[in-house]
Amino acid sequence: MHPIVLSNEVEEKQTRKKLYAIILAAIDEGLSLFGDSVKKVVYSKFEKNYHLGRQDIPGNIEKFVVTVEAIFGVGAGLVEMKILKTLHARAKGFTYFPDGADFDFKDYVQSVRSFLGTSVNL
Repeated sequence: MHPIVLSNEVEEKQTRKKLYAIILAAIDEGLSLFGDSVKKVVYSKFEKNYHLGRQDIPGNIEKFVVTVEAIFGVGAGLVEMKILKTLHARAKGFTYFPDGADFDFKDYVQSVRSFLGTSVNL
């Protein structure tokens, strides 16, 4: 017997899938700063050294941030800013006001995710 899937569950899965696609597209663009071949190597390194597959990144933003910082060091900020600019461009009407004085990549991505998850125009 198959479980009954409520339309709400289906909608949540579809919304999550759209959100993850938006986040992955932004990450792809951010990593493309260094060219497609470097982007492929970085994704390979994520998988091999950090056990973080490309498709798993949107659900593991904290691990992604740690991984990017481990790979790029001080250059991680450039990648993160490119990703955030892309996310911001795709999240029409989104504004972010950090709670503290420090800007946090993870909090920004989670805020965009919440905004897009409740936005009608995904």
